[in-house]
Amino acid sequence: MRHDLRLLEHLTESAALSGHPAARAMHALACRFADDARLHMSREENEIFPRILSGQGPRCATIVAALHVDNHQSYERGKGLRRLASLCAESVGQMAEGDDATALEASLMSDLHRLLDRIEIQLAEHHRIEEDLLFPRAISGEAPYGDEE
Repeated sequence: MRHDLRLLEHLTESAALSGHPAARAMHALACRFADDARLHMSREENEIFPRILSGQGPRCATIVAALHVDNHQSYERGKGLRRLASLCAESVGQMAEGDDATALEASLMSDLHRLLDRIEIQLAEHHRIEEDLLFPRAISGEAPYGDEE
């Protein structure tokens, strides 16, 4: 996932260099999306997972609630990013009206759409595991992997 986030920033930065307004907006949103995703992963890796593994899952309710909000915001930002990518795709080969910007490249937008598809699948599975399995078990005090003590 971290690699795909860096690639997302790189591809949207390349698109933004065209000067197209939708591409610049898409890059800004992609950077925020990537920063938020990295913060979310860091909170999981440094706060939640160590506590769950040490048997302190039930004491994580506040952090888990914040991660639920993160998951929803991530989903909404992902939808916004997808809308901006669609706007850019519609502009492939066209320059922004009244602008000296370079036209967006079709291959770049194709790569971006494939990457967004992959990120969307990864996030959906990540959120499903958290929301349906990991967090409910942790808060209830169950062993993290179904292990019996």
